[in-house]
Amino acid sequence: MAINIDERFISREQTDGEQRSAEVIYLAECTDGENELEAKYAVLAYCPAVYDAMVPVASHVEAINATMYEVAITYGPPKRAEPNTPTWSFDTTGGTRKVTQAVAHLGDYAAPGQAAPNFGGAIGVTPDGNVEGVEVPAPSGKYSEHWKPHPLVCLPGCPRFLKRRPLYGLPQTGRSRGVQRNGLCP
Repeated sequence: MAINIDERFISREQTDGEQRSAEVIYLAECTDGENELEAKYAVLAYCPAVYDAMVPVASHVEAINATMYEVAITYGPPKRAEPNTPTWSFDTTGGTRKVTQAVAHLGDYAAPGQAAPNFGGAIGVTPDGNVEGVEVPAPSGKYSEHWKPHPLVCLPGCPRFLKRRPLYGLPQTGRSRGVQRNGLCP
């Protein structure tokens, strides 16, 4: 259940100029019957995320024999991706609120010669005694924030070890690394 990865001797080629690129070739030995896709994802998790200010832009897998694959990682200039900034939306249209009870009852007033009924601060009382209240404007605010995740955080069908890969970390140390074969991202 492990894939051993080593960089091929004299494998680094670079091109400078307008179309800067670099290629690093790795040998992936699959000890438990893993296929070329698992070998490729294991090498992508193993290789440095940044090489000479370039990022991985392509990969090529070639079978050497039944258990060994040669995986070439091509580095190129990073594309200007949209920054990982949130999008916001605000809704301040407000609404209405039904108020049926006064905050404070200041007094009862009636026409001259009549007694004023005391409804205890109820608002909108009908002649039969039902309290209807009144609709008043009410402040309301809705706020939502949405972050677009980085595409390497979890790709459908990618092994879990790729999900845990540091996006902008230092190059990995060590020559061989066992990578678990089981499990896919949800």
